[in-house]
Amino acid sequence: MTDKVQGVHKAGEFLGKNLDFFTVTISGTSIAADGVFGSATQLAFEKMVAVIGTRAQPIILGTPSATILKFAVEHNDAWSAAAANSATVNNSLQKALEDAGFTVSSVVKADTL
Repeated sequence: MTDKVQGVHKAGEFLGKNLDFFTVTISGTSIAADGVFGSATQLAFEKMVAVIGTRAQPIILGTPSATILKFAVEHNDAWSAAAANSATVNNSLQKALEDAGFTVSSVVKADTL
């Protein structure tokens, strides 16, 4: 990306100031990314990131535990009720993950990771 200040372009990487932070807790499937190509937990982690990316590319990913993933997206309200035509933010993301085969215990939208 570039930044233009008073007619001068400067190279760099910039994040918007408004990030949406989420914590997803699942059960029954481990999403602990082990870095082993083709392992069940690595595939589950990659699948979860792909589902999240259908609406907003995750720009910050926490290190997943066996059942918890924390992440942030820069697209405000990408998982909002209006964007999802759903009743709540949580139901929207939860439904997308459940449709992908995950058993979701909770989805929490927070101010920080």
